[in-house]
Amino acid sequence: ADLAKKYDFEPMMWSDMFFRLANHGEYYTRNPEIITEEIVKCVPDNVELVYWDYYQKEREPYDRMIEAHKRFKKPVWFAGGAWTWTGFTPHNNLSNIITKSAMSACRDGGVENIFLTCWGDNGGEEKSCKAACEALKILDEWRKNGIFFLQSFFFCAFFAKFTPKFAGYK
Repeated sequence: ADLAKKYDFEPMMWSDMFFRLANHGEYYTRNPEIITEEIVKCVPDNVELVYWDYYQKEREPYDRMIEAHKRFKKPVWFAGGAWTWTGFTPHNNLSNIITKSAMSACRDGGVENIFLTCWGDNGGEEKSCKAACEALKILDEWRKNGIFFLQSFFFCAFFAKFTPKFAGYK
């Protein structure tokens, strides 16, 4: 955080490590009050936290986690996922279900800063970002129809490509 401050960077961190610290190793919580002042003080002043969640089909877990993130007294950032990491084709139906639940909670919880992540692992290393178009389309339709306002929106694609190193492999 000090190095970032020196160069006028505005760092962000995925928040799960602070939740795991407060919640016996678990990320998700039913009780937002597990984020105590002691945990809040662990986060440097110039670091913003990103609540990531790619898995919840129902809205309630998002609501609880957004409330817990507000206890840090910083803007809440949310990172959802376009399901591209489960194999050779994207799981657009699941992306749609999860994105709608997450965005409803973000809208009502006042979250205005959103990432949509696209991971290229678990068999999805060769997919292009075009695989996430369906999830991006949902977000754009909601934005155009005034269903929610975004202060910031980022599309992040993370692709890992590994080259095996075997004896004699070139």
